[in-house]
Amino acid sequence: MTGESKPPAVHVHAVIRRGGGFLMLHSEKFAYYKFPHGEQQPGEMPEQALSRIVSAQTGLTVRQKEIRPLLTVNAERESGAVQVHAYYICKAEGTLSAEGDRFRPVTVSRAEALSVNTQGDHGMLSDDARFRAVLERDALALRSVRRFSPVQLSIIAIVFSVLFPMISGLGCMIFGFHSPTDGGTVTGTDGFIVGAFLGCFPALPAAAVSVICLLLSLRDRRKAAHSSGG
Repeated sequence: MTGESKPPAVHVHAVIRRGGGFLMLHSEKFAYYKFPHGEQQPGEMPEQALSRIVSAQTGLTVRQKEIRPLLTVNAERESGAVQVHAYYICKAEGTLSAEGDRFRPVTVSRAEALSVNTQGDHGMLSDDARFRAVLERDALALRSVRRFSPVQLSIIAIVFSVLFPMISGLGCMIFGFHSPTDGGTVTGTDGFIVGAFLGCFPALPAAAVSVICLLLSLRDRRKAAHSSGG
């Protein structure tokens, strides 16, 4: 029908943490990094597109049940058409293999990728507005990735919430606790109980952080399920 507008093209980008850095495609010719990405085909789910693209460009296999959305950026072309660039946090496994000679899949740190992309010399592409827009989108995605996942932060917070009372209790048991009521020193088991009780107060914020991080993790999982049509 002539009155219908064409839906925007959707490009999916795989943000994969690997070996302390990110799995990205490096261009030797133009000296820049980009995330594995490609156009999502009609009728294809994001998970299917990501699996197909990552496998073709890196040789890795994406774990489809561990994909979650990171951010979405709309880009308008000179023709007026809109492209949707959807970035997803992915986990992948397998052995790296290059698709061709133009781009080589490598593991690179966040700082290195940002430095090369924003400050490096990219030859004839350096003054190309569309190319700069690609680098800016990928830089935004790199900066949007949390250094620790909500689950990891929750575990760290739980550890601290347990350590505070334990350390405080052991300190009072060994070195004693000066009682403000009778002026005496409490040691041994009584000192440990008093110290552990006092250590619970700084442990409360850590426990609260743990609960918040678990709620954030649950929210991310729901968003991922919603985006995949689950």
